[in-house]
Amino acid sequence: MKKKIFGLSCIGIIIMGLFLVNGMISTSENESNVAKAKEENNMDNKMNEDNEQGPATKPYGDQERMERLEKEIMLYGEGSKGGYYGTTVNSAYSEKIKPEESTSNNNYSVVVSFTVKNVRDDGKTVNPSELQFELREEPWDKSYEGQVLPDKNALNVQIEPNESVTLDVSFEVPNVADEYMFYVVSSIDPTDVHWKVNDLTSSTN
Repeated sequence: MKKKIFGLSCIGIIIMGLFLVNGMISTSENESNVAKAKEENNMDNKMNEDNEQGPATKPYGDQERMERLEKEIMLYGEGSKGGYYGTTVNSAYSEKIKPEESTSNNNYSVVVSFTVKNVRDDGKTVNPSELQFELREEPWDKSYEGQVLPDKNALNVQIEPNESVTLDVSFEVPNVADEYMFYVVSSIDPTDVHWKVNDLTSSTN
């Protein structure tokens, strides 16, 4: 009889042990699931924050650029390609004109450096001497005619296909404005593209 009771007790202890082990496993699994759920929730929150912040900043720059290009306004380093010329404005600066060098009553000059490339498809040369240059000042109805600096580069050259030449054009102005618009005028390759000329530092040359 005692052996039977002892056997039943052992079985009861084993069953209780199994329940305890199962409970511990279930608790561990629940804790693991809770931790995993928290981690996934944190990741979702971070993704939501990124989605909220991203569209507010990145598309703004793209939209601003698109609006500028729709108006055919370019900045330093940006280029325009036509049927004859590919034109890129590199930089610009201002300088004080010496009285003996002035061809007008203006006291300053704005010098624009730009590169002209031959982009013709027929393999023929181009001569940039037909180009004219205009600098417009806000409200954009005031304009100045530019002259290529003869001591820095020659305008009357033949540019071979896929070759380029860099030209410096000077505009005499009464005062240096904060911003101008630079136009390259061509009778054989007309375009409305123009470049914003700003941040004019003084030349020490």
